[in-house]
Amino acid sequence: VRWQTGRTGRITPVLDVKTIELSGANVSRITAHHAGYVKASRLGKGAIIKAERSGEVIPKIVEVVQSARRVTIPKKCPDCAHDLEWDGDFITCGNDMKCPAQIKETLEYFFRIHGQVDGFGPKSVEKLVAAGIDSLEKIYGSSEQDFRKAGFGEGQSRNLRTQLDQSLSVQIEDWRFLAAFGIARLGKGDGRLLLQNIPLKHLSQVTKKEIVAIDGFAELSAKDIVAGLAKKWPVINNMRKKGFNLLDTPLISESQSIESPVAGKKIVFTGKMHQGSRDQMENDALRLGAQVQSSVSAKTDLLVCGENAGASKKSKAEKLGVQMISENDYAALLKSKRKTARKATKKKTTKKKTTKKTTKKKTTKKKTTKKTIKKTT
Repeated sequence: VRWQTGRTGRITPVLDVKTIELSGANVSRITAHHAGYVKASRLGKGAIIKAERSGEVIPKIVEVVQSARRVTIPKKCPDCAHDLEWDGDFITCGNDMKCPAQIKETLEYFFRIHGQVDGFGPKSVEKLVAAGIDSLEKIYGSSEQDFRKAGFGEGQSRNLRTQLDQSLSVQIEDWRFLAAFGIARLGKGDGRLLLQNIPLKHLSQVTKKEIVAIDGFAELSAKDIVAGLAKKWPVINNMRKKGFNLLDTPLISESQSIESPVAGKKIVFTGKMHQGSRDQMENDALRLGAQVQSSVSAKTDLLVCGENAGASKKSKAEKLGVQMISENDYAALLKSKRKTARKATKKKTTKKKTTKKTTKKKTTKKKTTKKTIKKTT
């Protein structure tokens, strides 16, 4: 059993197994979920398991045929030797500010989720951390010379600095920026939902009560989000001051006045979209007053299905009676409603003009009658 430290401090067990073939692929590593599963299933050297590839992609354990004689659960972090603590079924390292594995994972995660910065992959980040450039503030504050001192070549150092400068000017959604900090229970979907109700600048003072009041957040997740925000806010605030070009998420309270065919509707997008990326489609829907969700629930109004739409989302939508439409049907829905709105506006304008003309005609007739009477007299 190989134990790996993640960005949140959770220590995840991975099984090194004798190479087997699963669905046409050679597999030598299989996830064991968490320490609680390893302990309960008695997994260790000599254990025999049955496995399958979930969704033809991820290898997972189906059954433990023979348990191991000896099961070892680590008491120290494999990366920083800090004491580990149990958190439910997980063992965690609380040394987040000094644990090399957590620092590297956190930095990699930021650049991966941000999505607009090239060159900061695992090897580059590892080299930076080893050189003492181990925080986002330090990375963004580094010059080409600093990167050269860290062991990068002249050309690569120049590219790294250029990429960082470009990442400040390119527009990025505020929910993506927030999600990039890796706060527990606050991924892209939940980050967007939170910012649809509370602006980013107000999150430093947000309470558990305020988050629980938002449809979609439970007490436990709200508690973790508040704790995570309090812990990460100094970094988030420092990075905001760098001048990122953030696109604000429309607030639901302000979207209620928007007139559109999807205003007020809860929408989920799934699959590959051809009329723009999924992020673009979601951002457009938000601007039209919709509430974009990341997963299907009983409260979802519409599931928009692109190419290779998620089977689980479609199945759940069918089960819950949620309306499913294709990307083309969704585009047609928006188009037809816009045309109807334009026609209605045009009709109103024409009616107004006709009324004015009629009034003018009546006035003229009145004047003529007066003149005739005067002449006769």
